[in-house]
Amino acid sequence: MRRTFFALGATLILSSVPALGQIRAIAPGGVLSGVVRDSATGEPVGYALIVTPERNQRVFATAAGRFRLTGLTAGPASLRVQQIGYRGVTLAVIIDRRTSGVPAEPELVISLVRRPLVLPELVSRGDACLGMQEAGGAAPEGGTILDEAYKNAERILTLEQRFPFVLRYQRSTAVFDSSYAPIGGAIDTVRKDSRTFATYRAGRVLDRSGTRLERVNAFTTSGIAGGEFQRTHCFWYAGRDSVGGFPAYRIEFAPSPDVRTTDWAGSILVDSASMSLLKAEARVVNLPARGTGFLSVICTFFYRPILPSLPQEHETKCVSTLRGPPKEFMVERWLLVDRAFIGKTPGASLSPEGDTLFR
Repeated sequence: MRRTFFALGATLILSSVPALGQIRAIAPGGVLSGVVRDSATGEPVGYALIVTPERNQRVFATAAGRFRLTGLTAGPASLRVQQIGYRGVTLAVIIDRRTSGVPAEPELVISLVRRPLVLPELVSRGDACLGMQEAGGAAPEGGTILDEAYKNAERILTLEQRFPFVLRYQRSTAVFDSSYAPIGGAIDTVRKDSRTFATYRAGRVLDRSGTRLERVNAFTTSGIAGGEFQRTHCFWYAGRDSVGGFPAYRIEFAPSPDVRTTDWAGSILVDSASMSLLKAEARVVNLPARGTGFLSVICTFFYRPILPSLPQEHETKCVSTLRGPPKEFMVERWLLVDRAFIGKTPGASLSPEGDTLFR
């Protein structure tokens, strides 16, 4: 297998993921404070993602690299720390909840190492099905562009789950007949609440729910971070691309061969410099020949960072071909016009009174 290497950032450091070794973490009352730093410069790694798998607790560090985990129980636990462009680490810790006899400001310091990026063998077709972990994503980290794509998805998932928000879109809809002549359309405003986002479920992409109302459940990039999507899809590196003049890397995905139900296939493009998500494309595959009004659905998503290394969907276009008769085409464009967080916001400072903004 051919592998191509290039460095991320100004510092090139070859290092492996630190071996799991238990360390004692002081967490008075179950509150663990810490800071994430660059191993070479000592500078804070802002907006790093810290995960406690046992409790499925996910927090973002602040711009100063600081984080706080709450509600920890005494005993063994693990912390997974990651940021785009860095080699992630997993720490095995013993949580010490003592409230006396400990330093006044106990703090766990976690160092992340910048790493070279590995471009896997270029694959033009998904002949060999690789799950996300086999392809270099999730844990252990393989250091490939596939792994960076997974990190983007997990960061978006954390944003949706831990920092609820409301998005307001301007939606324009146009309907065309089989000769592409316009026959209808509308412009309206759509409100989307992250607390109501549907989770990907295999076999539920085409949803009729026992009624005459048929819909295709929307593709979300955050779904790639879910275990069910990873278990049922193949991923492969498909080469270089660009988005609006920005050089990018393309990662393709498709349902694994044993998935027969309607599902999503497509691609995600990440910026070749920042490794941040720029664009995603998704199309419905495995549509049944009968019993559905859809012939095809193709969607394109564009992203913009709301914080460094934290992208969010900004614009979407979906084209649906309807079976008819008569055969019709529907084009929907969604443009983000407003975003409002409900309560806490990512990237806020930690309260000096000790309250946590990252639950």
